[in-house]
Amino acid sequence: MGFGLGGVGFALGNLLLARALPPTAFGVFTLFLALVQMGASLAPIGLQGQVNRHPTRAVSPARLLLTSAIVGAAIAAVAWVVYGLEAALVAALFVSIVAGGCTLVASAVFQSRLRFAAALGLSQSFALVLLAMGAAAVIVGGAPLWLLGALVAGQYVLLSLVGWGILGRRRAEGSGEGHSLWEGLSLLGITAAALLLMQLERLLAPRLLSLEDLARFAVVATLVGSPFRMLQMGAGYTLLPRLRAASSPQARWKLVRHEALAVALIGGAGGMILLSAAPWIADRLLAGKYELSTGLMVAALVSGVAKLADAIATTMVWALASPRQLAMLNWVSWVCAGIGVALGWLGARWGLLGLMYGVTAAWVCRGAVSGALATTLLGKESTAGALEPGTAAGVPT
Repeated sequence: MGFGLGGVGFALGNLLLARALPPTAFGVFTLFLALVQMGASLAPIGLQGQVNRHPTRAVSPARLLLTSAIVGAAIAAVAWVVYGLEAALVAALFVSIVAGGCTLVASAVFQSRLRFAAALGLSQSFALVLLAMGAAAVIVGGAPLWLLGALVAGQYVLLSLVGWGILGRRRAEGSGEGHSLWEGLSLLGITAAALLLMQLERLLAPRLLSLEDLARFAVVATLVGSPFRMLQMGAGYTLLPRLRAASSPQARWKLVRHEALAVALIGGAGGMILLSAAPWIADRLLAGKYELSTGLMVAALVSGVAKLADAIATTMVWALASPRQLAMLNWVSWVCAGIGVALGWLGARWGLLGLMYGVTAAWVCRGAVSGALATTLLGKESTAGALEPGTAAGVPT
């Protein structure tokens, strides 16, 4: 529910910005947000997953800052060279990625300790900021892109300072051995492939179609897809640390059934409501600025369902797999990402609708492989997710 409400705030903020900004400017800001979200998730090099897999191990602030800066610089260079973003937006992009990566790991520390309120507060606050930005832009009749970028960067810096300030250096570092960089690279690969698939329509549309098509996709994805995006992020949020603590196949299957049922009920009801209400919302809130067909909205709904199924399956593998199995899923994820690029490129010949279904097929591919592996892992008497020394019910003592 927390992620679902965050999705509503994110959707409303995007819709308000779509109304306040010209389509081309909104397309540029959509691309900026896509790069920020991708970069912030990649910046810790898998550390956010390792914190949940090994909650008692030390977190290295030096490693976190170094990897975040490297990833931020690389993506900022891509934004400058490939997409031609203006200098102010590129600078805001770099700061957002570095601070966003630090915020993500702080949230993961809270998540690993089952302190979900604090973790959600850090991970979902951006939805409120985006909503405030959209409302202000509508009231004043627009906003320069450099200012929007600076506001995004500022909120990530603030969240990072708050998160690590609450944790404190001693509590954040924990005790015991550090996290393996090699395991982090496997988790990074899985995350990077998923993020590439997540943002693939936004990355391909400006190159294969147009900025106007990118803006139209952003609107339909916001209306129908954003709540599913948030549910996808939340699908394994409580499941991941609890699967690590479960001691028997029966307990693990019970957790998975509970999670799947909750997500199915929320996603199913929300999807039907959004599909029926989206045309009315688009007409009233956007004043007829964008023409959205039923086919595009159905495609966004199908994509959302495929992403939800993949999220649950991948979370189970993330929690229970051995390092070797994680490496295998990493390679599978990149193969599926390549399939998504190829099918998206082919589908673009039929316009935005074809591009969307091409990328969705890649999500189905990865979800099927993850689901097959997860089924095997759930039935094992002992898994890589057994409790580490110094933990009780998955919470560091």
